[in-house]
Amino acid sequence: MERFHGIDRHKAYSTISVLNRAGVETAFHPCIKELKAYLDSLGHEDAIVLEASTGSFWWADYIEAKGITCFVLNPYRFKIIKDSA
Repeated sequence: MERFHGIDRHKAYSTISVLNRAGVETAFHPCIKELKAYLDSLGHEDAIVLEASTGSFWWADYIEAKGITCFVLNPYRFKIIKDSA
């Protein structure tokens, strides 16, 4: 995996931050309205992290069917893990 796409889904659009392996943000997309088109442009060198919300597991299934690694993350639980280190 070379790129990590953090996706925050909203009703009408998604906000996406892309990090490289060093954790440096290489791209920021504040308003992606066609999430399927964005996901269809990705490949096996990409990994997706979705914020847990309504429809997240449907999207995770869609992403994984394309052969892309996908994680669904509860941001509240992640904060607990992050702050406990």
